[in-house]
Amino acid sequence: MNKDSAQVTDLDRSEFDDRKEHKSVLTAYKFFSQENQDYIRKEAPEASIEEVDKILGQKWDSLTEGEKKPYIKLADSDKTHYNTSLTKGLGAENGTSKTKNIVSTVFIALLIDLFAFTLILPLFPRLLNYYRLNGQQVQSCKFTGA
Repeated sequence: MNKDSAQVTDLDRSEFDDRKEHKSVLTAYKFFSQENQDYIRKEAPEASIEEVDKILGQKWDSLTEGEKKPYIKLADSDKTHYNTSLTKGLGAENGTSKTKNIVSTVFIALLIDLFAFTLILPLFPRLLNYYRLNGQQVQSCKFTGA
């Protein structure tokens, strides 16, 4: 490996993940592979992506629990960061506010629809009377089957 375990504990999470936000929590193995991928590629430049992943997996499996501990700490820190950012972005106040806005919008739309239908409904019998008195029939469309 290109770094020993003592150096890894001093590293900041941002050194492993330069993206501002990510969609999922990074595992201890992912932190390990990010750190060692370039080293493996220098060691075996002709290796394909699959071969590099296989070598990384073998090296990860050969690590002791003590050697894996710094990566596990980074993964735990990433999980905490992810949960905090998720809570902050979709927090109770923000989520409740969005839900209230949606409910109020739907309620107002249904209320307007009910009001409009209520206005038109009393006119319907008058329309029928108008056509009956004038001798005109409402043309209906008849479907003829094929």
